[in-house]
Amino acid sequence: MLLDQLQTMQLQEETFYKSSDYLSELSTSASPYRSHSSEQVTHADRSSMITWSYQIVDCCRISRSIALSAASLFDRFMSKQSLRAGLAMHSKYDFQLIFITCLIIALKARAGMMVESDFVSATMCQGLYQQDEIVSMEMEILKVLGWRVNGPNIHEFIHLYLELLPDDVKSSKTIAMLTDLATAMAEQATLDYLMALRAPSAIAMACILSSMQWLELHPLERIALLHMMTRVNVNENVHHVRARLEHVEQRRRLEASSSTARDTAVLLCTLIRAMEAGAVVVVEQTPKVS
Repeated sequence: MLLDQLQTMQLQEETFYKSSDYLSELSTSASPYRSHSSEQVTHADRSSMITWSYQIVDCCRISRSIALSAASLFDRFMSKQSLRAGLAMHSKYDFQLIFITCLIIALKARAGMMVESDFVSATMCQGLYQQDEIVSMEMEILKVLGWRVNGPNIHEFIHLYLELLPDDVKSSKTIAMLTDLATAMAEQATLDYLMALRAPSAIAMACILSSMQWLELHPLERIALLHMMTRVNVNENVHHVRARLEHVEQRRRLEASSSTARDTAVLLCTLIRAMEAGAVVVVEQTPKVS
């Protein structure tokens, strides 16, 4: 039963729910929307919007799986040869509106939430977009996507893969930790545009494999996971996907390290200026972890 469900989901990701490399197509001479406008959108713009969506779902206390579905809707819409998607490639205003609307659709379709356009306009968008713009964009996206808004995402593949484990294994605390780690990796992977071009099923398997390296698994748990992997067929080469995933993870660690270094430098400069001004500086001792 689970394997049948998995095969159906894999068929969906390879047909109606597949995205194309729309940002690379934008830079080719064959693109009808090619422009030298300074408004041309980038990988970073997409990543910023997904990060924002994580913050929104976290505030709503719902699963980030909803944000992953919104990102999938967005990538699929931008992959279509529609006038609105093409124009949004050169307008950050429209690019942002499309993503916000995709999140609204995901909240409605996947989380069962009632999301009123006036609330979105006034609260989520701080008045940047009017209600009629949001409603019009929602209908445009639904029509272009053929009302297909329930495609599988990476989180769902991760949970389905792990459901294939024996009951005594999947109920262990270690597997629960592996699930949390793999889903967190999936969220980081979604921020990376090149990963978005990969099949969610392959990304999910790569997240599980990478998570296994970080945890001290019982031999029986490791055997059960490896056996599970022999039972499923993934649409892409998982090793290639995993290599990209590890690159994303390394970049994240470097960015986190750089951010910490910048914060430390700012703190030191502030302390030096305060001391030069004759202020009394009190540095709290870092509490020890017992």
